[in-house]
Amino acid sequence: MIKETSPKERVNKSRVVNHQLEKLQSQIKAMREQSKSWSVFFTNIPREVSEEDIVDIFSVYGKIVSKSIKKGYGFVKYHSEQSARQAV
Repeated sequence: MIKETSPKERVNKSRVVNHQLEKLQSQIKAMREQSKSWSVFFTNIPREVSEEDIVDIFSVYGKIVSKSIKKGYGFVKYHSEQSARQAV
């Protein structure tokens, strides 16, 4: 036998579900903010410049999340937009 829920019980359940959804949305937003990174592209790098040199140069402006250096160009990803803007 299925028990019918009262209007009050349905309202309370709805409030609980809405609260849980709001918490989940807040957590998702926080995760998105944490995963953001800001890239700076640079080019015309002499071949003798190492990754360590690049880190030394660019880490002055903020926390580097990752770096990618190829033949004569590369990217540095910063944790914050402000750090990336300062590096430019």
